[in-house]
Amino acid sequence: MEKFFYNNNGQIIKKSGFGSGEIGLTIKYFYSDNGELIDRKAFRIGTEVKDYYK
Repeated sequence: MEKFFYNNNGQIIKKSGFGSGEIGLTIKYFYSDNGELIDRKAFRIGTEVKDYYK
């Protein structure tokens, strides 16, 4: 079951438990002070999945 978490500006900051074969995968989104997406990182069971977006 997918879960989404949002900040006060309505931007998604975390998405967890999604995708076929991706159970336990969590994506965290990071924004600049002016609201632009600057980075996103993937984690599986608390450990960062390096190069997930490359």
